[in-house]
Amino acid sequence: FKCLLGSSEEQQKLQRRPQPFVSWVHPYTRHSSASLEPSWLLAWAEEIMHTEASESSEHRVDSLLAQMYVPGGSLGVHRDEDLSWGLGISL
Repeated sequence: FKCLLGSSEEQQKLQRRPQPFVSWVHPYTRHSSASLEPSWLLAWAEEIMHTEASESSEHRVDSLLAQMYVPGGSLGVHRDEDLSWGLGISL
């Protein structure tokens, strides 16, 4: 099993990664786990994006991905590909 599961360090890294909580028109898959559009949340995110980046004024926020982190968890250094405009908020 050890070769299939990887080292304990690799397992710990995987455990610290965020887990999906809810999505609305996921930015990559375009699937939703929510049954109702979170219109107020999308409008709020769009208002923040347009306020902070005026050049985004022609773009809509039409998707949402909420993730949960374990204590001490992190996504790690990464680069999102194939996304135009968006907003990331950590609470």
